Amino acid sequence: MGTSIFALYPKEGNEWSGWCYGISWRTALELEALLGSERLPTLTRWEEFEVLEHGRGWPELVRVRFLKPEALERLRRQWAERREALQRRLQEIEGDLEEALQEGGESPEFQADCRLLRRIRSLRERVGEGAVLFREV
Repeated sequence: MGTSIFALYPKEGNEWSGWCYGISWRTALELEALLGSERLPTLTRWEEFEVLEHGRGWPELVRVRFLKPEALERLRRQWAERREALQRRLQEIEGDLEEALQEGGESPEFQADCRLLRRIRSLRERVGEGAVLFREV
């Protein structure tokens, strides 16, 4: 069981497409701790949005419909306020993890850091492409 982070590309109307990163609660908490005060916007699935299509793989391709116009507006507003700070923080985390991983090792912590680095790098790239990030609750 876990949660998901969505990286969706804004479009006109209430249907957007992009990527869904399903992550464990442990990873979600670790990511939140790393982001510190730069939190992702959150939306409630089934109340504020629904997933219309799922792809396969990781991250999975998705198409989402926003159910409430006010939820979509809140997401746009929060993202506009937080995008630059989140992008900077993701870049900082990526650099810190790369530095820590250069020390090497094959411990479970090392493997977890490698997975976290892949997630951070992918999210940062999506933001660079214009995606809007949010977390489901």
